[in-house]
Amino acid sequence: MALRANTEALQENVGTFMWHGPSRRLLFRCGTSLLDAGPSEQALGYWRDMVHRAKQELGFSHPDTLTARANLAACYDADGSYEQALTLHEPVLLESERLLGTDHPNTLRARSNLSHTVGNLGRHQDALALIEGLLADSERLLGMDHPDVLATRANLALTLGNLGRTEEALTLEQQVLYDRERVLGSDHPETIRARFNLAATYHALGRSSEALALMEHVVADVERVLGPEHPEIFRARASLAATYGELGRHAEAADLEERVLVDRERILGSDHPHTIQARASLAAAYGELDRHAEARALLED
Repeated sequence: MALRANTEALQENVGTFMWHGPSRRLLFRCGTSLLDAGPSEQALGYWRDMVHRAKQELGFSHPDTLTARANLAACYDADGSYEQALTLHEPVLLESERLLGTDHPNTLRARSNLSHTVGNLGRHQDALALIEGLLADSERLLGMDHPDVLATRANLALTLGNLGRTEEALTLEQQVLYDRERVLGSDHPETIRARFNLAATYHALGRSSEALALMEHVVADVERVLGPEHPEIFRARASLAATYGELGRHAEAADLEERVLVDRERILGSDHPHTIQARASLAAAYGELDRHAEARALLED
């Protein structure tokens, strides 16, 4: 909050001067902090303005303009507006390849962003082709233990799971978790995310007890390391609730689903797709507890 408030005050006083020197990095860091805080209208509005200003001050094809366009696409991704994100990611990748070259780190990042969005649109075979090519190039250029390489392997595992190749995904996720613990440490956010992904795969394979142990670990880690209001905590709690349900622990599942719904309504609003999904999940938990009137009211809603 202090970073954003001070950046805004500085802009009011110096105007466009901030765009033409090292202080421009502060504008981008401020926007990144909004992205890190999770999907919001504030982040979307900030990056829309940044793209507009960057085009005016730096030109359409400047590397920082490409970064601003990529970050605006990331806002659309975070909000679930994947078609809008795709219309930005594709030209950003083409411009990056033309201006920076195919081996530039920003170009590799643009390929990664595009693969995520393509996967989120359900085009998993297309995503697989993109990720396999990206992984080979990233390993060659960055080395086997680079964090971006580990992230690409994690994305490959997720895509294999989406294609039904769950055993392959499991093997890769176990390796990614081991590597992230070794390279980044046990409490790094990406390590926690690897733990989450592995738990989800255990869940998909029906290995609910293993999934439960990991997911309880993840929820505790996210609350301790990232804080109780971090966007990841809502996803982790929802997955833990689903695991409780799979194991027949429906009262615990319902308690957690109630908390997830309250948080998502508060943070995302009543009409957000994730909030609607939380309502449906709570209705299912109520149904298992024979609380049919409450379940029906939620489903009608």
